[in-house]
Amino acid sequence: MKRIQFAITIPLLGCFCFITSALAQLELGNGVVGCSFSESALTFDLDAYEFGSSFNLMPQGEYPFDATMTPNGREVWLTGASGAGVVVVDVASGIITQRIWVGDYPVSVAFSADGSLALISCRDEREIWRIDTTDYQILGQTDTGFLDQGPGNIALDPVSGCFYLAEWASNTLCEISPDGMSVLRTVTFGEMFWLLVVAPDGSEVYIVDRFYNAVWVLDRASFTPADLIDVGSDPWGLDISADGRQLVVSSRGSDSVAIIETETGLRRTLSLVPEADPRDVDILDSQGLAFVTGGWLGDYLNPIFVIDIELGLLEETIWVPEPAINANVIAVQAQMPGLPTEVADSPRLISGLRSWPNPFNPKTEISFNLAEPARIGVEILDVRGRLIHQLSEGYLDSGEGRINWDGKDSNGNPLPTGVYICRLIAAGEIQSRKLTLLQ
Repeated sequence: MKRIQFAITIPLLGCFCFITSALAQLELGNGVVGCSFSESALTFDLDAYEFGSSFNLMPQGEYPFDATMTPNGREVWLTGASGAGVVVVDVASGIITQRIWVGDYPVSVAFSADGSLALISCRDEREIWRIDTTDYQILGQTDTGFLDQGPGNIALDPVSGCFYLAEWASNTLCEISPDGMSVLRTVTFGEMFWLLVVAPDGSEVYIVDRFYNAVWVLDRASFTPADLIDVGSDPWGLDISADGRQLVVSSRGSDSVAIIETETGLRRTLSLVPEADPRDVDILDSQGLAFVTGGWLGDYLNPIFVIDIELGLLEETIWVPEPAINANVIAVQAQMPGLPTEVADSPRLISGLRSWPNPFNPKTEISFNLAEPARIGVEILDVRGRLIHQLSEGYLDSGEGRINWDGKDSNGNPLPTGVYICRLIAAGEIQSRKLTLLQ
């Protein structure tokens, strides 16, 4: 069944520009960006956005196609699709420490939760390669059974320890055992799978389908597709926030980035400039930012777009310096084996957003709690993301808040039967709930 979509489009006016960053002053370390035309990579400081020197990925890292940071945050592994190998970069120093030959056309890397095992999917070999990360020795290969297209993107389920592997640009997904040695389950649906991520609680797998311009939602327990979420044209990059609330999807065909609330399906679309060519996505949860590579726009213009996820706004554009060309893949945060401590321990401003009764007629009471005093806005949106009614806007003390809605728009006109969205905004934090009105 196809989920009802609620889309809000936020155009970016003018040409590329720098916008003052609202980053908190934290010691964040380095990210790594891989550039496919120059066959090189660079580290960059996540505080100051200053780049280190570029280093050559050849021969193993030719055409970097994936970049993943180890669970301990110390290394980034880059697969070289044309180089038939993996290049291991020390994040702190920006020095290549290992070069590992694997099978033909390696396209994706994922690590076990403890970081001791790396799985490399090799498209042309129809196999995944298992590597011991303690000594970088190859443990063996596992046949995926993908006889047509070969294996594509691979991701870890942090709860079960299993891996999920999509067939390259095709329609088959399989579950791999935690040791990477056997295929446990296989399911076929969709048309043209690309990237995938697993929800932090292990409940769902999200898979980009470039044929449908959408993201599939697979229920992991039943191993069946449960939803199909429309996004922009030719979706490419994908990542999920550490709390599982938001998906970020880059779409090359529409030069846009979609931010999707997983609970409600509310989609906000950030339109970039024409020919922005957004590609890989990696979320930095401690800052609430998504880093999106922008390929090569000519004249050594190689952008990285930094996007505020909660606000759905472009925070800054970073320009990758010469001689690097074609910013293709990026890693700014360790592969999450679970909810990061700094996110899990950070109290939320909003909690307990609910409504009763729901479904309702003629009115419902919306209740919530604020951890501290804040300026809030409570909105009602229709299924297309249009503002129907501003229920409340102003400063509110901490504690419980209660607001009634009578199922009418801002002009006092009764609304028809249907699904609406209650959206609560407080100090940049957003929570949403579905409301069903029955007339």
